Amino acid sequence: MEEKIILEDGSEWYQLSNDSIYNKLEVDPNKGLNNNEVEKRREIYGKNILPSSKKPSIFLIFLKTFLDPLSLIMIVAGLLSLTILLIVNELAAPDIVGLIIIFLIVIINSIIATIQEVKS
Repeated sequence: MEEKIILEDGSEWYQLSNDSIYNKLEVDPNKGLNNNEVEKRREIYGKNILPSSKKPSIFLIFLKTFLDPLSLIMIVAGLLSLTILLIVNELAAPDIVGLIIIFLIVIINSIIATIQEVKS
């Protein structure tokens, strides 16, 4: 969680003008910091890097796509149709084709969503 830094006058950084920020940080915007000042501030504040996070695996991303509301509706519809057809005991070829199409749409949608997520 990011820590808010409140200044002595009670304001936050975004409320200050550029000149006020330059003065508070003791920096010349045209010259920047010299090497000695950079090293000094690095010792005090640490390196200016963002923490890296572990990327989820492609398989995990693929599984998460099935939690999309549209995918869940399609899966439930397919399972419900299959259950009803098995209970009624009238599993005909057109019904099987319809079920296969429903589940193929869900899988193709998940593959496309996974590819887009990995690319981003």
